[in-house]
Amino acid sequence: MIDDSSITSGNVSWLGGSTSLQNPLNRALEKSISAHDIPHRVVLTGAYALPFGHPRKFGGTTNRWVDALIGGYEVSGFLTLQSDHPLQVSQSGGNLWNGFAAGTDVFGTAPQYLNYRGPGIKTLDAALLKSWRTKEGQRAELLLEAQNATNTPIFSDPSTRYGATNFGQITGTKTVSRNVQLSFKYYF
Repeated sequence: MIDDSSITSGNVSWLGGSTSLQNPLNRALEKSISAHDIPHRVVLTGAYALPFGHPRKFGGTTNRWVDALIGGYEVSGFLTLQSDHPLQVSQSGGNLWNGFAAGTDVFGTAPQYLNYRGPGIKTLDAALLKSWRTKEGQRAELLLEAQNATNTPIFSDPSTRYGATNFGQITGTKTVSRNVQLSFKYYF
């Protein structure tokens, strides 16, 4: 994806604001990879009913109490693999004068967004569901869900403000660590 003005946070607010355009008088120099470009993304999902209990392959003829213990389990997962957005390097504490100043201000020719990217996303969300029949037409479900089940850190982008003390450093994460929740439902 290529453009000359990726809007991510109001970066073309000409009146009373700031802009990330290098030279508003020469938009041709702004042509680059878009801030929204994500060249690789794979999402895989799946669900599997474990083959235990009534009416499954193993334990299909067990009594009601054993079936309530070993049957009715399902596992599911949601795997996301994605590359990150391109990085944009900016100058810390400096503004150019749109080429009208008599000083040493000179516009560069680097693209607005570089073909360098921050860390991608690799996360697995998983769930374990236990379901059992209670009465005719009624059932109960116990659900254990985990977002980022493998507790894999998803690092944030490095600092791209040239001249800043943390330039090029990754100092945080994009998401929180593993999050687990347990829920109970009764269908009647």
